Amino acid sequence: MRFADIRQGQPLLHNINTRSEANPSFTVAQLKFRRIVEKRIEEPEMPIRVRCDVHSWMGAVWVSHDHPYYAFTDAHGSFALDDVPRHLHARGMARDSRHGHA
Repeated sequence: MRFADIRQGQPLLHNINTRSEANPSFTVAQLKFRRIVEKRIEEPEMPIRVRCDVHSWMGAVWVSHDHPYYAFTDAHGSFALDDVPRHLHARGMARDSRHGHA
């Protein structure tokens, strides 16, 4: 079982809406005073589509795997995967939905 901490630092309303096949989809309002929303993700799945129903340009794709290798992007979209054993390889994909290409 995994947990997703959905965080925000803006004084705005967001409405998180997910579309999932292997896990229950959910929609939850994230008000300015509710900085963290925690959701449980039971099954590995790729992709879990996420969007904000209030701000149409906000969207993401979550990936839930059965391994400990992950990374967060910085403000410039860069990331590093550290401590990955040599016999494993990593793939990454970035997509800019505003321009319709990867």
